[in-house]
Amino acid sequence: MTSCSDTSKCFSDAAALYDTRAHIQRALAVELAERVRVRPGSIVADIGTGTGRLIEELQRKYPDARYVGVDSSEGMLARGQGARVRADHARLPFRPGAIDLIVSSSCYHWSPELRTAFAAAVTALRAGGRFEVVLFGHDTLKELFESLGAVSPVLMERLGRMPRLPTLEDVCSALALSGFQSFDFEREVRREAFATLKEVLRWSRETGTNGLGRGMFIGKDVLSRAEEYYQSTFKGQVSFDVIWVQAQT
Repeated sequence: MTSCSDTSKCFSDAAALYDTRAHIQRALAVELAERVRVRPGSIVADIGTGTGRLIEELQRKYPDARYVGVDSSEGMLARGQGARVRADHARLPFRPGAIDLIVSSSCYHWSPELRTAFAAAVTALRAGGRFEVVLFGHDTLKELFESLGAVSPVLMERLGRMPRLPTLEDVCSALALSGFQSFDFEREVRREAFATLKEVLRWSRETGTNGLGRGMFIGKDVLSRAEEYYQSTFKGQVSFDVIWVQAQT
């Protein structure tokens, strides 16, 4: 996980390719839209809206609500349509109690302080407002980290010092401390096929997720040996740790 400003730049850089490469994130947005119910006249905020796929899906099903997309990435905002505002998900640009429903797909796992980000959502929501999001958890891309760490003690030490995505315990603790009146969650691990580690790294770069952070050098010899480990141990399969959250103020 990179800093907020670095993450925004990564996603701006990736905006042009995002819709064609982010198939996993796209599938989660579509599924979240299928799970969510929107009342007529509701004001709905999509946090980390990106290119706007989640809002498009919800508008198709629930055209009588009002939608606004929030994102900190200029590049992403430039590719979407409708009401959109640039802001960080920990500092939402709404008056207290202005929003009926907050939705978010593949965003909140980037927060360095989940409790603060969730508390900002609580403040923006009206009493009885709903918070329905999906985010990636700690074990996402674990095969990438293990394969690189297994062949290089130096790289393993560096990877061990990197911030990682939140655990389920981190998410639950942040929800409990942020002011929601009630919440529920569901966790699943999805497996996706990536023929090589190079494909995983390319996907990470082209979707802005940059799982290894910016500026980490991996030599050809290390990558080659890590590739052998990945193929023999994981057979071209990568995990995505998916956490679904429903909460109410």
